[in-house]
Amino acid sequence: MKKYITILILAAVTAISMQSCLDSGSDGPSVNIYQNVVTFTGSSDGRSNFLFQELNDSPEVSLYANVTIKGDGAVPGCRMLIAYTLDENRVYGESGPINLRQAALVYESTVTEVPADEAKAANAPIPLLTMYRTGKYINLQARLATAEGRTFRIVADESTVDTDMPHLYITTEVPDGSIPGYDATVTASLSIAPIWDRPSVRGVKIHVNNTNNIYHQELEFLKTN
Repeated sequence: MKKYITILILAAVTAISMQSCLDSGSDGPSVNIYQNVVTFTGSSDGRSNFLFQELNDSPEVSLYANVTIKGDGAVPGCRMLIAYTLDENRVYGESGPINLRQAALVYESTVTEVPADEAKAANAPIPLLTMYRTGKYINLQARLATAEGRTFRIVADESTVDTDMPHLYITTEVPDGSIPGYDATVTASLSIAPIWDRPSVRGVKIHVNNTNNIYHQELEFLKTN
C-alpha cells in the first residue's frame, strides 16, 4: 500500500528541534524529531527525495522517505520545511532514509539586482527569530501575521555587486487589502546563487529591518571554502 503525506501550503510552521513522546502522556521512550529546510527533488516509486545542507558550506546530504508527497506546489526544486525522525541505527546529518512526519512549503525568492535607492527601501519590519546560510540559500524565521498572498523578496544593491561583499536587502510584502490573521512563525528560504556564484565575491552583507533586535539588522555571511 502506498503512503502519502499532503504538504501544508502555509509556511507557518515552527522549525525547532524537539522531543516527542511515542506514547503521549506516558513516561515511555522518546524520539528526537528533527526539522530542516530542504530541497525537494521529487517522488518516484513511493519514495520522496530531499537534499539538505545543515549550515554554511557543509556537504550536501541526501534524505529519502518511503512516502509520496502530494499537494499543489510540491514540484522538484522547491524548498520545504520537513519534520522527521530517524531509526535507532541512523545518525543525524548523514545521507539515508528518514521517517517523514510533516512537510510544508516555505516562502521562496531569488535575489535580483536593483538600484541602490530601491534596495534600501526594501525594509519592511520583520521580527526576526533566526537567520542562517545553507549553501546558496539564506534561511530565516520570523514572527509575522498570516496574510494571504504574503511574499518575501531579496534584492542586491547594484552599486555593490562588483565588490567582494555585496549588500543584500530582505523585505516582505502583502497585497493591498489583505486582512492580517493570527501571528505565526513563518519560514523563508531565499536563493543568493546569482550573487554568491561570482568568483570575486567572498561573502554578502544582509540588511533586514529586524524589529526584534535593532543591534542585529546587518549580518555578514562569508564563504568558508
